[in-house]
Amino acid sequence: MAKITKIFAEKVLGFRGQETIEVTVYDDRDLSANLRVPFGKSEGSFEAAYRAPDHAVAACNTVLNDLLRGMDPQDQEGIDRKMIEADGTEQKEKLGGNSILGVSVAASRLAALEQNIPLFRHFSGIFSLKIGQKPKESGKIQFPRLLYNLVEGGVHAKNNLIFQEHLIIPQAGSLATQIETIKSFSNSLNREIVRQGWDAGVWGSEGGWAGNVLDDAHDALGVEEEIFDALNTLRSQNAFAVEFGLDSAANNITSFEPARFCEFYGSLARKFPIAYLEDPFRESGDELWYAKLFGAVDGRMRITGDDLTVSNPRKMQEFAGKNMINAVIIKPDQVGTLTEVFAAVALAREQGWAVAVSHRSQETTDDYLADLAIGMGADFVKFGAFTQGERLAKYNRLLEIEE
Repeated sequence: MAKITKIFAEKVLGFRGQETIEVTVYDDRDLSANLRVPFGKSEGSFEAAYRAPDHAVAACNTVLNDLLRGMDPQDQEGIDRKMIEADGTEQKEKLGGNSILGVSVAASRLAALEQNIPLFRHFSGIFSLKIGQKPKESGKIQFPRLLYNLVEGGVHAKNNLIFQEHLIIPQAGSLATQIETIKSFSNSLNREIVRQGWDAGVWGSEGGWAGNVLDDAHDALGVEEEIFDALNTLRSQNAFAVEFGLDSAANNITSFEPARFCEFYGSLARKFPIAYLEDPFRESGDELWYAKLFGAVDGRMRITGDDLTVSNPRKMQEFAGKNMINAVIIKPDQVGTLTEVFAAVALAREQGWAVAVSHRSQETTDDYLADLAIGMGADFVKFGAFTQGERLAKYNRLLEIEE
């Protein structure tokens, strides 16, 4: 049994030069593994607390280093439970969710190195035991569908689109085929942007197009309908095998009116092939509207919790069996440990909910999310656009695994 000998964290640069932390875990076999920790720009109020890099570094190098020295890196649950207990708060305010996640994932990477297996195989073994199944045989891999952020708005952009992400979702095929479909659709959109006289060459936080849709005759929802109409025209004209998705990020919409937006979502679903709808309402107080929309669309789309559920099994349990959602976003930094992530996905599977593993807006070039998605058999991944290195690292790792 290998033992952890040291945990060391330092500040590094992440997305657009924002400071974050890198955590490295060492063992007594002279092996080490690390994680460069991302964080979010659009955060739900129930997420694990993000602590400033200086605080997070200090927590790793003192408290967590002393706490976990001598533990087996393969004891994922034991490591995570000790950190949760040492923090002692509901949302990890004391040590910081970013500090705890850095150690949790770095330790898991180290365990994979010690076994000389790919990280996704290690994750698969842990998750299979969690759900009471045998680990998948070598070669049997389920690849997720891509939720590709084609057009950005909301807090991720400075334009007149109120919804945060406008997604295209290739319907089927290998990962390489999905990527080719996305590239072709993106090229067609670029030409349409020029033809329409919209702002060209403007990109949002996650690499999607983020220019203004120039039509003063419409209100905010009218502009949203116009962008989907343009996307649907491109789909039809070019016979692209894609569906659409939308992340409303309703928490961030000023003067949000749930009745008005519920009606609008239903209208969009009738007009366009929208298969995925994330955070259509606010994280608190709109539960009846979630249920109303869920009944109205009758399974035709994935109504997905993000700010509502924050990758946390305790929050997810609140909505189990209530016919409000049928999919969840999984962002490990929202909850802080891999053990809690595995529990969240296990609960989602019990409920029949689809699972989408997602990056954050303030990303790093770390690629572990690709291994996590494959290891847990995620239905979807959401890694942003192809225009930024932080996003491309995840896609390239998926391609490595596929090959």
